[in-house]
Amino acid sequence: MSDDSLEQNVARLLEGTTPHDRGATRPDEAFRARLEARLLAEVAPAPAARAAEARTVVRPGRFRRALSYTALALASAAVIVLALGAPRALRVEASSPHTLTVPTGTRSWIEIGAPGRPPLLRAELRGPAEATWQPAPPVLRVEHGWIRAEANAPLAVRAADVEVALTQGAELELELTRGGTNMAPKWLLPASTAIASGALVGLVVHRGNAEVRSADGSKAAPNGQLVVVDGARGDDRLVDAQRHVAMLERKVSGLRGENERLAAQLADKKGVTVSSVMARLGELKQGSQLAALASPGKLMELETDLKGLGAQGVQAMVDLLKSKDDKDRFLAAKILEDLDSPTAIPALREVALGDTDPLAARMASHALALMESPGTTDALRELVKKKPSWEAEVNAIWGLCRQGDPDGIAQAMTFLKDKEGRSEQMRAALGINLLLLRGEELLPLVDEVVTQWKTAPQTVAFAAEYYKNLGAAGRSRLEALANDPALSEEQRSGVKKLLGR
Repeated sequence: MSDDSLEQNVARLLEGTTPHDRGATRPDEAFRARLEARLLAEVAPAPAARAAEARTVVRPGRFRRALSYTALALASAAVIVLALGAPRALRVEASSPHTLTVPTGTRSWIEIGAPGRPPLLRAELRGPAEATWQPAPPVLRVEHGWIRAEANAPLAVRAADVEVALTQGAELELELTRGGTNMAPKWLLPASTAIASGALVGLVVHRGNAEVRSADGSKAAPNGQLVVVDGARGDDRLVDAQRHVAMLERKVSGLRGENERLAAQLADKKGVTVSSVMARLGELKQGSQLAALASPGKLMELETDLKGLGAQGVQAMVDLLKSKDDKDRFLAAKILEDLDSPTAIPALREVALGDTDPLAARMASHALALMESPGTTDALRELVKKKPSWEAEVNAIWGLCRQGDPDGIAQAMTFLKDKEGRSEQMRAALGINLLLLRGEELLPLVDEVVTQWKTAPQTVAFAAEYYKNLGAAGRSRLEALANDPALSEEQRSGVKKLLGR
């Protein structure tokens, strides 16, 4: 008999579905347990190694593959690879530590207990997930992923810096997601959850009593309600935020490079040249300067071809900033904003500070505020200092706030409060646009904008979207808005929806 045939027959025996017995009496549980124990004994660690932590990899596998692990497993840990498709629980010893790993796309059931006794804990894991068992005191620590646990004795389930103390008979569903793993499936937490600062824990107690302990204190978890807790300490959040930012920067850099490569291939196939692009640019100049923005499709196609030309395309637009035609300089500034190349920053700075055409100068300052490329900070600070126009100053302050620049944030607050030196139009132009940004450091600015312009139609809607991502501080402000008699009923209703009322 081949290895594959033997493997299939063994798996069917364990599941009670051998082809010869279909419709007949299934093998009893004791027989299957003895057979499974005999097979697993082939890969069990040596007695000296049993005291070490066991790593249990629970996944659909092949017994032939499991048996090949024997020599490796004897060194320090037991590697158990199950080939069971039915929802039968793997039994592990409660008196020793274990690491339980479930790969992506699989579900597994675990029982933790002493031989011959009811299990202390029965758990279901959905991959990708990993949990570790600590016998004394009894704690199941979720490293990441989703788990559903039924406690037959008092024990704790930990996830990041959140601990859930379960009483006997309690049933808990919990999910832990960390920064950088947001593409993993979500079972409890919203699919759009973005964690830039560490860990987020979602949990529901379906039965029994449970106490949730975190940095914010301890509280009883009500049955049937989703509880979401920030699972990271302050220092953890800083480290994870830095790691998350670095990861995003690598991704953005990679995507940008890939986009440039694809654009270059497309431009090459189309036979795009600088001369052909400049000829099409002339068509966009028909009418006023702002008329070009009314043809976003043509403008986007033009920008794609310029990206395909690489450095040549950027340089063509930098050269166009020196044109005597106001429309040329306006269009060049707009296109360079979207091309987002650091090599264009000096030329845009020069136009923003000294161009004789107000629209071209404002567009250049707008480009510097919106560009993702590093190196715009100094140019924005110079614009704030020299104030070539109030529009350029607003654009520059907004761009610094977008970068989280402390000086820019302080200058924004001064600008918003300067009711004598700044008109309502100037202050509102900055304030309302600040509501589009995100970041806890901007909270005082958002509060100031709400104080001054909360009766404006868009202010409360934008501010509420900002507040809802701030945890307890944001929720208290949402509660205040929901009960503010100065707001319209429509405004209050929108805030209440965000509060889940």
